[in-house]
Amino acid sequence: MLAAVVVILALAWLTLLLAIPIQRLLGVTGLAIVSRVVGILLAVQFVFDGIRSSGQLAD
Repeated sequence: MLAAVVVILALAWLTLLLAIPIQRLLGVTGLAIVSRVVGILLAVQFVFDGIRSSGQLAD
């Protein structure tokens, strides 16, 4: 359990360290595209979760 927490903390720290270089690499347009794609993926996930909880989609 402790090892998992340490790994997650290390990954979060690494992600924060790489945030600015990734932002520079993608630029404004790239960040806007990534943001919209992630938004669409989340919306699709919400739809599937709603369908599954209504019993219309088998687990």
